[in-house]
Amino acid sequence: MYRFERKFRSNLYDIKDLVSLVRSNCALFVESYPPRVVNSIYLDTTSYSFVQDNLAGISSRVKPRIRWYGDQQNKVSDGVLELKYKKNQLGRKDSYFFGPVVISKKDFRDQLSKTLISVCNENPKLRFLRELDPSLMTTYIRRYFESADRKFRITIDTDVRYWAFSAFGLRSTRPYIDHGLIILELKYDQSTTGIEEVIKEFPFRFSRCSKYVTGILST
Repeated sequence: MYRFERKFRSNLYDIKDLVSLVRSNCALFVESYPPRVVNSIYLDTTSYSFVQDNLAGISSRVKPRIRWYGDQQNKVSDGVLELKYKKNQLGRKDSYFFGPVVISKKDFRDQLSKTLISVCNENPKLRFLRELDPSLMTTYIRRYFESADRKFRITIDTDVRYWAFSAFGLRSTRPYIDHGLIILELKYDQSTTGIEEVIKEFPFRFSRCSKYVTGILST
């Protein structure tokens, strides 16, 4: 099911200020889950078709990625293959178990390709993914908030880092760090009411913001 996903990106706010804004909102947001490190490897064509779709403003698009959690940048642990579908401000995702892959090994690309082919063979609608390669890895710290009535969710991402991939693996062991970047995302179902009251208490404008596109353009 598609839901609204509205983002705010800033290098000006302090994390404490944003958390205070969230907690003082009329929806009575409280922290709903412990903070954790989120890791993703994005998949794309050699010509970066998914980046081009985003930059061209195509309303309906897909973004494949492998996601896992925890401070584990050298390996994919309990990875999940996600297909993130977007229609303007609406988003949804399909998830498939992917399993572990060691990123630091020289045969990382071969390992990832074999695992991806196995997942695609089990799910015929995913076969288009077999032609894709890893293009970017991201990590960041995410905090989670939920409104008292559970209609709204907010995530706040900080310490965002990007690693580009070359033909052999990670292009560099040192990430590009987006210093000071904070991304707040407000999520709610299409049938949710009362959104105007919640949004008007945030003194900023929500807009498009893709970590994947930012990372590709920055590395």
